Amino acid sequence: MTDIHRHRHGLSMLRITCCCQSFLFTLLTAGLDLRAATEFKPIREKTIVIWLSLDHLDQRGVHVIRLDNPWGFEPNHNTVSFGDVEPKKWMLLDTPDGMVQRDQSVNATETSQPGTLVQIATVFEDAPQQTPNPIRIYRNGQLYAEYATSNVEPLTLESDSLVIFGRRVGFSHFQGYIEDARIYCGVLSQNVIAGLVPNRIAEDEPRPSAWWPFNDNEPHDRMGLYPRSRLEGDARISDGKLYLGGRFGNLTAARKLPIPASEERKPTFHFTALREESAYHDANGSFYWNGRYHMMYIFFDWDMADSSLVWGHASSSDLVNWVRHPPSLIHRRRDPDRGIFSGNAFMNKSGVPMLQWYGLNAGVCLAEPEDLDDPYLTKWKKHPKNPVIGGGWDPWLGVIDDKYYCIVGGGRNSDGTDTGILHTSDDLLTWKHHGSFYQPQKSWLDPWPGRGLEDLSCPDFFQLRDKWVLMCISHLRGLRAYVGKLDKTANRFHPEKLVRMNWPGGMLFAGESLKSPDGRRIFWVMVHDPRTGPSQHATGRNSMTLPRVLDIDSDDNLLISPASELETLRREHYRVDHVAVRNGEVRSFPKLNGDTVELNIRIDLGSASRAGVKVLCNPDGSEQTVISYDRAKKALILDLTQCSQRDDIAYTIPPYTASHSRHPPRENDHRVIEAPLELKPSEPLKLRIFIDRCVLEVFANDRQSITQMVYPKFDSSVETHIFAERGDAEVISAERWKMAPIRILNKNNYRGPAYR
Repeated sequence: MTDIHRHRHGLSMLRITCCCQSFLFTLLTAGLDLRAATEFKPIREKTIVIWLSLDHLDQRGVHVIRLDNPWGFEPNHNTVSFGDVEPKKWMLLDTPDGMVQRDQSVNATETSQPGTLVQIATVFEDAPQQTPNPIRIYRNGQLYAEYATSNVEPLTLESDSLVIFGRRVGFSHFQGYIEDARIYCGVLSQNVIAGLVPNRIAEDEPRPSAWWPFNDNEPHDRMGLYPRSRLEGDARISDGKLYLGGRFGNLTAARKLPIPASEERKPTFHFTALREESAYHDANGSFYWNGRYHMMYIFFDWDMADSSLVWGHASSSDLVNWVRHPPSLIHRRRDPDRGIFSGNAFMNKSGVPMLQWYGLNAGVCLAEPEDLDDPYLTKWKKHPKNPVIGGGWDPWLGVIDDKYYCIVGGGRNSDGTDTGILHTSDDLLTWKHHGSFYQPQKSWLDPWPGRGLEDLSCPDFFQLRDKWVLMCISHLRGLRAYVGKLDKTANRFHPEKLVRMNWPGGMLFAGESLKSPDGRRIFWVMVHDPRTGPSQHATGRNSMTLPRVLDIDSDDNLLISPASELETLRREHYRVDHVAVRNGEVRSFPKLNGDTVELNIRIDLGSASRAGVKVLCNPDGSEQTVISYDRAKKALILDLTQCSQRDDIAYTIPPYTASHSRHPPRENDHRVIEAPLELKPSEPLKLRIFIDRCVLEVFANDRQSITQMVYPKFDSSVETHIFAERGDAEVISAERWKMAPIRILNKNNYRGPAYR
């Protein structure tokens, strides 16, 4: 409970009661010092003050300072922006509405010359008797803009909140310098704002909750609320100023990320990141070496000095239980690139594992183990000649017939279709450029309004029997694969078939594969988390799928099935055989219930047009996730329409851009996923279903798979039912195993990214 009492003479009393503890603070008006608080609540009233100089007035849509709560698919933020709607004008951006002030006709045009210091202050007022609430922008102490909105999100100073100077993803960054920046948790009057001066706080002035004066040439928050700071790109501090030079220069300040008290529906037999690695994604760097499988993945580490992009690292001897290691790849200022992004692992011609990745703003970079006698390969050294190939993004590198092939993503053919750009080498240092690697059929690819055709990113290239497979992602539709032939003489791949591995509503994204000692092609994929609020961070955002095996049949169909190693987790077996399910009947099978189970169900469709399984059902049927086969559509269908009564779940398309929409429009909410599957005459429907608290993986007849995260609201949503529609069906057999939890150990006491 928080009580704020304002007094005429400018003093306030703040009483915070939390867990039977009371803290009494004497604070100056509108300058509530929250540094000592143990818990932070949403704060609507706030004032942001910044002194800056613009290098030029033609900057468009640049973010000067952004207060960010990175929760959910689109974080809450309050941003001071320049030249966004109209050139040379100041404005405020906010989520979810985005543009708080769309009409800027009355706003004055900025005319300051380079080197001129300008004070910009934004005031957010929470007036209980006034809806919408007033917002004011001041320039040099004078009212610049005043308007009202009901869309401003409360600023929360929770443990994962950030303050970002100069950065806007996908746009040019702010160019100029900042001399002083402050955040006040409260409303400052115009007179108080006009009386503030940079680099000094008088005794009778309000105390900010966060303050970056830069006059000590350090990037730190002087008040200690945001103790972690990181300069990126060409950002620098000198002469008491933070200089930001454009596209890559920025300063990020962060708070500590504590382990949560509860871990809501955290999976038990899937690999998930630690809470501190909550923003992890893209699987990378998978390989087998000396008895261990290695899996790497990108996550954002706010502890790192120079870049948030880090490659996490885990290894396993059995594909089931894992050991976490410190990150394999981190970025330092001396590196030629500006951060670490997607890539892969490969064996060089000497049989030594190597890592390669896209170094931001540089190109293809390489690393090798520091100590091959280390069974875990925990330390990696970067190649001194990085980048070995310039340009492109998301490369794949491997050895084919004693030649190094490197496929770099981001290329386009003349008709706009995607392609990889091929480079070859004999020694990893001297490379030959071959241009476009393949030409897909344009009819295969789905254009997205305003964004064109699909792109090639995160490629993985490997051989299955006598065919070659290029597995990749599109930022529009997620995971897919091309199946075809490789012409080694012409250095050209000829795709013959497109295989979708993700569909509208699906959440699979970047996958990574390896070859096991017995010759199997094993891969796993990141699964997007559909939650949109702070609850998303309770478990560690996103999850890795179970290890899967890829193969190919005589008709060039891509086969997919769970790895056999998972059977070691089976416990408490139950089986029932030959149960009739009549038209319109929904049969209950109590011994199939559970939320940490594997189900193996075979159904003879008989005369039924549609049949399947309902899982994670509650007793009254208000929550249920429906898995079915539709004869007419020749499709495996996952229906999420009633999967959860929670209001913080968003199943959107495309899968990647879903991450940029907290509350997507209804037409973008796809809760029915249809994956093509044609059963042969008299072929039964064979379902292997893995339910792991929130992760649902469905495999059908070894030829199709759908994966999703599901978050029922009720603890009672654990029931399993089998149904038939428009005809009768028969359950040939139904098996259930309770699944034991996997072990995830922390090597060398590694418990998150608090390292140097």
